[in-house]
Amino acid sequence: MKIRWKPTCIGGEVKPDDFCAYLLGVSVGRVYGQYQAGMTLVWNWSFWCGNPEFMRASSGAEQTSQAASEQLRQRIKLYLATPVEDGGGKGLEPEEMRPSESSDRLRWMKANRPEEFWKRIEDIRAGRVDRNYNRWIDDKSPLHALTEDDYV
Repeated sequence: MKIRWKPTCIGGEVKPDDFCAYLLGVSVGRVYGQYQAGMTLVWNWSFWCGNPEFMRASSGAEQTSQAASEQLRQRIKLYLATPVEDGGGKGLEPEEMRPSESSDRLRWMKANRPEEFWKRIEDIRAGRVDRNYNRWIDDKSPLHALTEDDYV
């Protein structure tokens, strides 16, 4: 499991002491520093995959960025080892992990139309489809909604 860390960018502004964790290009968590009373820097971490029960215990605060990133890393490992029926991501591709309608569609496609699923995953990873999995990215044509015909 290789986690890539990138600076968090909100509204076009890169935040200092704020990083997102990515698995194969999919954002799965965040570690950021925040000053509290007495000007003490506390490092918060959060993981945002899985069902609501799994995610309930998926955040915390630590004294160092290393400790916070290690907590997030451990939560990711637990998620990847936990079966889907228990809210985990065992056996899922990273694109299926985020709780969203797009991820639900991908899981359905994987179960019912595996050839289309792997074509869609290939398109996502190649950057031909945006992170919402429902629009092409192509400089020569405008974005348009995908239909199932795009994957037949």
